[in-house]
Parts: sequence; structure tokens; C-alpha cells
Amino acid sequence: MELSQVIIAVIAILILSVLISGYLQRRAQLLAERRQRATVQFIAGKTASDVIDSLRGLVVPQDIMLFLFNFSLSKFQQARQIWRQYPRIDDAIERIAIKRDGYKPGSKDKNPIPKEESHIAAVTNRLKKLLSYLKMLHDAAYIPDEQWNRWQQHLQKEILRIEIDGALRLAETATEQGHTGTAKTHVAFVSERLGRAQMLGDAFVQERQQTLEEIIQKLEALQTDDTRPAKQEERPVIRPDERIPLGDTDALFGEKKKW
Repeated sequence: MELSQVIIAVIAILILSVLISGYLQRRAQLLAERRQRATVQFIAGKTASDVIDSLRGLVVPQDIMLFLFNFSLSKFQQARQIWRQYPRIDDAIERIAIKRDGYKPGSKDKNPIPKEESHIAAVTNRLKKLLSYLKMLHDAAYIPDEQWNRWQQHLQKEILRIEIDGALRLAETATEQGHTGTAKTHVAFVSERLGRAQMLGDAFVQERQQTLEEIIQKLEALQTDDTRPAKQEERPVIRPDERIPLGDTDALFGEKKKW
């Protein structure tokens, strides 16, 4: 083989190696991009699924729950469509589909008011997180304006109602137990919330305002009892010309002698 042919063969091998290397690098780059896009969709579906789980035991409108189920399922399906080998994607799709098919709305249209302050805070915080999550989806154009406005108004009213009725219950309990400081704190909170409770309707505001005034009257009565001076014990007044009969004994000198 002539030297020129050898040189041409070497050059051809080098070019082929460069082409193969470039192809493999491009393929790896495309695969990494697919994985990243699939991961974005999977995380979106997983986040929606976690939100659904956080609402267990709460009264949430049926259309909100169905939206969350379908949104989560569609994001998982998109992740699988982008990258079929995504880890545990089939299990994720199956689980959310079972949850959606087994979902049944409750008979209540409002959440009951918890008795404990920590439980009241837990319920309102979960609803606030749901509201924040739905706002994020609305801002990302997943929820139409009309639908978002309706859901936002409903959740805001429900959160405010639970806060007011919960604080009234806590104020009543604290007043009955004589914890005036705690009762005053809850009374102030209710007064502030009632100032922006017009969305709940005039009847609701008037009824809660009347309950609040009754609690305030009880607190004022408790404070009056606490500040009333204690009744002092009356002691007999001894005049100089009066003698106290001691009988046959004297408290200082013992038995009295008879002269």
C-alpha cells in the first residue's frame, strides 16, 4: 500500500471518529434535555398530588378537587410521553388515577369549627396553601380568570369564616374559665376580622357582632368583680370606760384571787 493511501485511510478514520463522537455527544445532550423536560412535568404532577393529600379531611369544592386530580394525572402522562423510561412513572399514573376514580365529595358544604386553637390554625393554613397554589397555577395560565375568581372568593370566605367563628369560640371558652387576657386577645382578633367580613354577608356580620358584644359584656363583669375591694371584717370597738369580763382567770396573771 502506498503512503498516500495510508494517509487517506488515517484521515478517513479520524473524520469518522469525530463524526461518531459528535453524534454520541448530541444524542446524550438530547437525552439529558428530555430527562429534564420530563422531570419538570413529573414534579408538577407530584406537587399537585401532594396538595391533594394535604386536603384530606377538609371540605373543598368538588370542581377544585377534580381539577387537581386531572392536572396531576395530565402532568404525569406528559412526563411519560416525553421520556418513556422515567422512573416509577407508571406507578405514579396508576395511583393518581385510582385516587381520582375513588373520589367522592362529602355531604357538608362547610368545614366544622375545631375546638383547639392549634387545630383552627392548621385548617386555615392548609386552605391558605391551597389558595396560594391555585394562584400560582392561575398565574401560569392553567386556570381561566373566571374560574380562578370564583375559587379565590370561595376559599377566602371559608378561611375568614373559620377564623372568626374559631376565635369567638376560643374567646367564649377563655371568658368562662376566667382567662381575661386570653379572651381579650381573641376579642381583638375577631373585631379586626369583622372589619373586612363584608364578603360573608350582613347577616353573618351582625350575628357575630352581637356574639362579640355579649362576650365583651361578660369580660367587663369579670373585671368589675376583680377590682371590687374585699369586704373588711368588723371588729368591736372598746371604750375606755368599758371592762371586758375575764371570768375567774386573767389572761396575763393566771387565776384571780378572792379577797
